[in-house]
Amino acid sequence: MYREKALTLKNAVLADFQWHDAEGNTLTKLPFKVPHRIGQGSFMSDAWPPKNWSTFRTLIPVVQVTNVAVLAFCTGGRHHEVAGMVNSNVQLDDELIRGRTYKYSRRLGGIEREWPLHEIAARAVGIQDRLAAVIRPEGTDHLWVQVMPSKGGPRGAPLADLSELSHDTLKRIELMDPEEGRAHLHRWRHTIARLIGITVDDAQEVLQDLFGHNNVENVLIYLLSNAELAAEAIQVGEEAAFVLAQDALKEVMAGKAGGPAAQRIFVAMEDYRMQRGIKAFGTDDIEEAAMLLNLEGTAAARQPR
Repeated sequence: MYREKALTLKNAVLADFQWHDAEGNTLTKLPFKVPHRIGQGSFMSDAWPPKNWSTFRTLIPVVQVTNVAVLAFCTGGRHHEVAGMVNSNVQLDDELIRGRTYKYSRRLGGIEREWPLHEIAARAVGIQDRLAAVIRPEGTDHLWVQVMPSKGGPRGAPLADLSELSHDTLKRIELMDPEEGRAHLHRWRHTIARLIGITVDDAQEVLQDLFGHNNVENVLIYLLSNAELAAEAIQVGEEAAFVLAQDALKEVMAGKAGGPAAQRIFVAMEDYRMQRGIKAFGTDDIEEAAMLLNLEGTAAARQPR
């Protein structure tokens, strides 16, 4: 009887609730489909708002997984580091979040460390804390909560396996690509390593600090163990060298470059222009010369010394 009354009350609250998107418009559609319950069956739909509590409940794990993904991606934290983060460790003024790590630590309780916290991640933590506060026991501050009792723990207990939640939730709402394999936090860690590795100067030092590695060698092993990342880094490096070569040639031909190499490059470019009968260098000519310059440099670098 109590459960029936509680369910009736929940459905009544949902029926009266006004749903709005980030711009304040009435929300009538989700960006993905979720299971909508009707009786003993269900169907996938992106329609919103939900008709009953059973449908709404399927969105709670989606919110948790979204917040997990944002925090894990922004911090690059290991699974046990993200899973152990609590709201009291968020320092919004310092844009930091603190937690404990057991990597490279011989202490039984691990050691405390901190991660930079982007404002988007801070917002995700705030949303997650409000969600968790409704479910977790009073006096606790763990961020990730067991929504329903299971073998992982009672309702409101700390949620230990974030990767399993991510996989199950994405599969349920049909956002899982079978060819991509299981969703887990270590994949976000590899993703941020890839982005930093190919776009940030001194990426090794940045990743060492972010990932909490005890030396740069471990960072390089981590990066180079991924064949695709290593190949992409080489490609980006070659493309960057090509762009720099074009800029250098333009400065030399404009008389804006100094140093002992400038005169030699100017003479080489004049020879190149005369051989091809070019009256004035155009963009295509500069690009071709830069390409030849890079190829010659690569070939010279590979010669045995």
